[in-house]
Amino acid sequence: MSSGFSTRAIHAGNNADPIHGGVCPSIELSTTYAQPTPGNPSSCYDYSRCGNPTVMCLQRNLASMEHAKYAFALNSGMSATISMLSLLMPGDHLLCIDDVYGGTQRYIRKIFEPQTGISWDMIDMNNLKLVEKSIKKNTKIVWIESPTNPTMKCTDIAAVAKLCHAKGAMLVIDNTFMSPCL
Repeated sequence: MSSGFSTRAIHAGNNADPIHGGVCPSIELSTTYAQPTPGNPSSCYDYSRCGNPTVMCLQRNLASMEHAKYAFALNSGMSATISMLSLLMPGDHLLCIDDVYGGTQRYIRKIFEPQTGISWDMIDMNNLKLVEKSIKKNTKIVWIESPTNPTMKCTDIAAVAKLCHAKGAMLVIDNTFMSPCL
C-alpha cells in the first residue's frame, strides 16, 4: 500500500541518522568532502555545489510528492529556467506561453535568443488548436506556467501534455503558485 500525500510530505527522503538516530534531516554545512585520491570521492558527494545530503533529502522528498522518480533542486527559479533552456540546441524551436513570467521572457528575448539563435514563439496555450498547430517538427520544448505569474492565467496542463507527447516535445511547467499537493 502506498503512503498518502501527508505521510510522504513529512517522511519521504528522510532517513534516520545511522549514527545517532535523529529522524529530522540535518543541515549539511560542508562544502568539500573527503577523497582518498583526487577525483575519487569517499561517497557520492565531492563538492556541495554538486549536491550534498541535505539537498538529496529534499530532492527525494519532492520526487515522492510529485510521484516522480527524481527531482532536481536548484537555488532559484531562474537557475531552473536557464538549466532547462540549455537543453536546446541550434536548430531547435521553443514554444512558450504568451503570459510567461517577466524574468523568463526578458531572459529569452535579451540573452538566450541573441546568444543561441534558437527560434521561439509565444502563443495563447488555452487555444489547444493553436498549440497543436504551433508545435513544429523542431519544437523540443513547450513552456507553460499554470497559473501564470502574476495574472493567474490557467492552462489545461493534461491537454497540452498530450499534444507534446504526441509530437515528441518536452513539456516544461514553471510553477510559482501551486504546491505539489494541488
